[in-house]
Amino acid sequence: MIRKALLVLALVSLTAGVSRGESSRLMLSVENKMPALHHLELGALAQYEDVPAVFPAWSDSEAYLVEPYARFGLFRNFTVFTRVPYAAVEPDSGDSYDGLGDVSAGFELVAFEDYFDFPYIIPHAEVIFDTADEGLGYGDTRLLGGVAIGTVVDDQWHYVLDVGYMSSDDDDDLYRLSGGFVWDLNKQCSLLAEGLVTGEDYEDNSYTLYGQGGISYRPFEELSYVFYAGTGDAVDFSAALKIAYSF
Repeated sequence: MIRKALLVLALVSLTAGVSRGESSRLMLSVENKMPALHHLELGALAQYEDVPAVFPAWSDSEAYLVEPYARFGLFRNFTVFTRVPYAAVEPDSGDSYDGLGDVSAGFELVAFEDYFDFPYIIPHAEVIFDTADEGLGYGDTRLLGGVAIGTVVDDQWHYVLDVGYMSSDDDDDLYRLSGGFVWDLNKQCSLLAEGLVTGEDYEDNSYTLYGQGGISYRPFEELSYVFYAGTGDAVDFSAALKIAYSF
């Protein structure tokens, strides 16, 4: 599993081309960083999670994810994207399992932005298809829609609030509320913090919380690396690395 993750990340980082657009630094909210018109962004996310024992799985487990993705500037201010996750779960007791996750596709539309690109309003939607192997997905097709509102202060402080709603065939619909903050230290390096609350039940609570911080680094204009680390109700610890290349 780790070898596969490293291979995917290496292939993305070695891709050559001409820069066209910027990759988002945030994972939980939609940021106004998109491919330029008719240009492509390729990337991959590799993630590790330490998951606590919760009914019906009374065993701690380790979860791994490798998720290649593509984003394309189809029209001006309109981006389409797709994600193809591969996941693996290794419980402390019992058999490990791995396979394809839920493939998704969607769009992001910059419906409004000021002359200087802020503030901005971005409606977005994503269809999450029921493609996962057993135990690695939702178990039904879901639609996630939302609106992100963001602004930039003094050309270095980025703020985003993202309100979303996920509908499903079998379960109750779930709300999502996330917020993100990015501090541009310079043109290459940024610090970030973000949080997420969903309407998913967790033990005795009617909601689930998650928060993470990270650092983004752009060694040159076309290539970016983002490292994340976080924790929450359903995850004791999470670490992730995203690599993106725009051309």
